[in-house]
Amino acid sequence: MSGRCSPTDALNLLIPAFEPTAAAAKLTRAIHKGDCWPICNSVKVESHILGMLRVVTRLENDGSWTAPIKGNFPVGGVLPEHVWEFEIDEVKALLSQPELEKPWPTVSGSLNWTPPATLTPATPLPEPDPAPEPEPEPPSEIDRILDASPRRPVGRRPKHQWLAIHAEIASRCVDPKTGRVRMPKSERKLAQAMLQWCRDKYKKEPAESEMREAVRVFCATLRPLEK
Repeated sequence: MSGRCSPTDALNLLIPAFEPTAAAAKLTRAIHKGDCWPICNSVKVESHILGMLRVVTRLENDGSWTAPIKGNFPVGGVLPEHVWEFEIDEVKALLSQPELEKPWPTVSGSLNWTPPATLTPATPLPEPDPAPEPEPEPPSEIDRILDASPRRPVGRRPKHQWLAIHAEIASRCVDPKTGRVRMPKSERKLAQAMLQWCRDKYKKEPAESEMREAVRVFCATLRPLEK
């Protein structure tokens, strides 16, 4: 089977072999190792973002499990309108494959050789303790603030790479020397600089009003963190 699936479909592919939380943890580890590369809005995310993403589980009222994507970004975050997918073949590769039975080796010549007998211990060996399921990471202060900030309504896929745009806006609100939040003196100049960044990187840019709104929301959200 080939093609793409949502994180929830990926979780349900693994649930027959793993508990839901263990399946989510396995997907998260595969993301961090690059074995299961996430795709956001039809574009594979950049490699430096992999370690910031995690798959979490959520039990719905009808008893089904869903798997939203969360981000542990220093600033910025995953937005509800982002559409996430995985390659189905990469997800299925995470399922344990049975080991093939190995044939006994053959010996040429006149040597009379028989396979060694299999020794069975008199007392069964104790089963190893199962590995504890990873505890979900607590949300950071910036995650709580971003969760409370206004979001764009869920709709059709955005025509611009807003995940990368938001990350770039956030990076320009951080002092590279101290690593602390430092707000720009002019939101209008920051919006103009971001429009130029989009033209240089993607050969197109959103409307100026959209960029100004994105800058305004980020500045309003991050301003309480400035010290």
